[in-house]
Amino acid sequence: MTAGRASPQARLGADVRADLRRAVLFEFFVAEAETYVFVARADWDSPRVVRVPLGRARLREVVERHFPPGLSALDEEAVNEELRRLVVPFETFSEPGDLIWTVPHDVLHHVPFHALRVNGGPLLARNPVCSSPSASVLRHCRARSHADRSGAAVLVDSRNDLPLAHADAQEFAVRDHIVSGSVTVLKQEQVTRQAVRRVLELPVDVVHIACHGVFSGHRGQDAGILLAPDGSADGERFTAADLLTVGIRARLVVLSACDSGLSRRVAGDELLGLTRAVIHAGARSLLVTLWQVEALPAGFLMRRFYHCFGSSSGPADALREAALATRDATVADVLEYCAEVHARVSPSRRPLLERDIADLRYLAGDHRAAADAYEDLLRDHPDPGPDAAAGTPNPVSALRRDDLVAAASRSRRAARVGVRPDYTLQPFSSPFHWAAFTLVGDWT
Repeated sequence: MTAGRASPQARLGADVRADLRRAVLFEFFVAEAETYVFVARADWDSPRVVRVPLGRARLREVVERHFPPGLSALDEEAVNEELRRLVVPFETFSEPGDLIWTVPHDVLHHVPFHALRVNGGPLLARNPVCSSPSASVLRHCRARSHADRSGAAVLVDSRNDLPLAHADAQEFAVRDHIVSGSVTVLKQEQVTRQAVRRVLELPVDVVHIACHGVFSGHRGQDAGILLAPDGSADGERFTAADLLTVGIRARLVVLSACDSGLSRRVAGDELLGLTRAVIHAGARSLLVTLWQVEALPAGFLMRRFYHCFGSSSGPADALREAALATRDATVADVLEYCAEVHARVSPSRRPLLERDIADLRYLAGDHRAAADAYEDLLRDHPDPGPDAAAGTPNPVSALRRDDLVAAASRSRRAARVGVRPDYTLQPFSSPFHWAAFTLVGDWT
C-alpha cells in the first residue's frame, strides 16, 4: 500500500523541482492502523514518507466530532491536541514562507490544516496553504490557459426571504479591486438557472458567488447554490451535478456560501460535491468554505482578500493575508467596515447591518450604545401587524423582532453596571470565524 502511494509522488517530483520551487507537497493516505504522509520538495531527488500513528477509525471519530455538519463553534484546544501528530511533518520538512500544498485523504478533506498550530501559531501565520483533491488534479488545473481572461462576474443574494447584507459588501469588494475588465453583477431575482450557467461560461478572471449554499450529506452531487425562486420543483438550486454540464472559463471561482467546500466520499476516495464539480468544469482555482460561514466575518475577510488579490497577490497569499487580518481585527475595525457597507447597501439591507453594529457594541461592553441601536431598529421598523398587505417587506422580520426586544432589554440592564467599553476586543479571533475558507487548485 505504501509503495503504491509513493509511486505517483516519484513521478511528480520533476514537476515540483522544475516549477514549484517554494512549494512543499504533503499528500496523506489514511490506512487502518496509521496515516502515511508523502512529502515532496523542490530540492529533493525523491519524496520522503512519514508514518503518523493515527489510524482510520481514530481519525474519523475525531474529525466527525469536531467538524460535524452544521458546525457552529470550534474547540480550538481540543482539535490541536488530538491532531497534533498530523502537523509534525509540516514543522520538519518546510520553512516559514514555503507554499504548503496538501492533498488530503478520507476524512482529512474536512480538516482545516491551515488553522492547526505549528510552532505555537496557526500554520497559516507561517505559510500560505492550498490543497487539491489529488496530486494529479493540480497538473490538470495548471494546464488550462486563462491568459485572455479579464474582469469578473458576481452572483449576489439570490433569496429575498433569506437576505444577506454582507453579500452586497462582497460585490463591492470585487467592484473596487478587480481593476482589469468589467464586472457583471446579477442580484436576487436575476440569479436564475439560465443566468448562472451563462455567467459561469464568461471568460473572466473571477466568478464570485455570494448566495446561500446547501450540502447534502447523502448525495454529494445534490450540493448546490440556492437560486431565486421560480416556482418549479427542481429550479431553486444549482447543484454539483449541474456544474458538471458547464464549461467554466474563469481563472478563479469563489463560492462564498455555507458548506460550499464539503464533499461526500465514495469508494476510492473520490469526492462528490461542489469542489470536484467546479474543478472538473474548468476552473483553475477555487475558494470554498469547509463549514457554515457567518455573514459578517465572511464579508470582512472577502473585502481584504480582493484588496490583496487585486494588488497582484496570488490567491494563496491573498487568502492568507485576509484570514489573518480577520483574525486580528478589533471591534473598532469591524465597526468601520460595517459603516462603509451601510453607506452603500440598499435601504432594505441596512437593518441587517444595524443589527451587526448593535451586537458589536454590546460585545465591546458599550451597553448603552447597544441598547440605543436595538431600540432605534424597533422604532424605525415597526411591526406591520396582521392587516398589512401580503408581501409587504419589513426588514426587521428577518432579524426576529422578539430577539431585538430581548437584546435591548439585556443591554439596558447591563448598562446599569457601568462596564467600561473596550473596542480593542477581537471578535473573530477563533478559527471558526477566519479559517472556514480554503483554496483548492492552482495558487499562482
